[in-house]
Amino acid sequence: MAESGQQALDDQSPAADRIAEIRDYFAFIAAEIEGLNERWRQRERSGRSSGT
Repeated sequence: MAESGQQALDDQSPAADRIAEIRDYFAFIAAEIEGLNERWRQRERSGRSSGT
């Protein structure tokens, strides 16, 4: 969705810059989420005994 929003805007506008930043942020989150999920699964398997 951010891609189509960015295409609709002038590449030099502040709004286009914000859309690009949002796109990059969510790409980062998508790349990081699997590691986060794996840490959660490890925590659940350990019975959350560490208290953290």
